[in-house]
Amino acid sequence: MLAGHSADDGNHSSCSQCRLKFYEFLGAEQEWINVWSPNVRQCIRVQTYPFNFHGTWALVADTLTNLRSRLKALSKANRRNK
Repeated sequence: MLAGHSADDGNHSSCSQCRLKFYEFLGAEQEWINVWSPNVRQCIRVQTYPFNFHGTWALVADTLTNLRSRLKALSKANRRNK
């Protein structure tokens, strides 16, 4: 299935005609999907940066943004536990 297509837009029939070996639903795991398969594979996000000046700065900026978000969440969790 192509990213962004829903399960009810007719892609499943064209996928079977192409002899695909598996079919993935996008989004969070839901009970009704287990009718087709109980197997769940977690999705991950991979971010790449070009090996140049701008790529380095983008990596630094994204790293600092992610670190700030994690520290903020950790701080909130510590305040709730007190």
